[in-house]
Amino acid sequence: EPRKNHALLLDAFEERLFDEGLSLVFVGRSGWNIEPFIRRMKGSRYMGSQLFWLEGISDDMLSWLYAHSFLTVSASFEEGFGLPIIEALEYDAPILVSDIPVFREVGGDFCTYFDPHDEKNFIAKVHDAIQDRRNIAAQRERYHPVTWHEATEKLAAALESLAPRERPIKTDVRQMVVLSARVKNMHDTMKYIDAFMPFIEEVVICC
Repeated sequence: EPRKNHALLLDAFEERLFDEGLSLVFVGRSGWNIEPFIRRMKGSRYMGSQLFWLEGISDDMLSWLYAHSFLTVSASFEEGFGLPIIEALEYDAPILVSDIPVFREVGGDFCTYFDPHDEKNFIAKVHDAIQDRRNIAAQRERYHPVTWHEATEKLAAALESLAPRERPIKTDVRQMVVLSARVKNMHDTMKYIDAFMPFIEEVVICC
């Protein structure tokens, strides 16, 4: 979808990186408002030789791609988390990601960041990765993934810190928990919850 910023990657490859011998592989199904980009991608003279689009692949195939890629890229303008970064950190390839707050939080010092609005900056970072693969692989050895248990503990601690000290957190309340990157949709939904779902006594929204 447009917020994934695939167009910048294709621009950079068609401008220079295809001619330098690199290939570009997009992985994932089609989202919304992406039809013009798909037409452009399928019409590229590099399609099928250096440009590929893989939809609906298996977990085994995804692991193979991570293991055999020169680098992994996430160019999004915005994201809720950035799971591909966590997945890619299990492998030795460099990781280039757009310089947005959530990617900084997830990737820390283990990723290289580029301006998602600047094609030339992205190309420069690719060239840096070509020169610095050995150092990147050595740094990656320090990486240890966050477990689901650790992530749950951090979220619980954050929620507890928001609770007023004089009011203990209820354990018997009937509540609905919403995890969303689209706050407006939740605001629009609340009036229907109030009108038609009186059994929901409390709503916890984590954005």
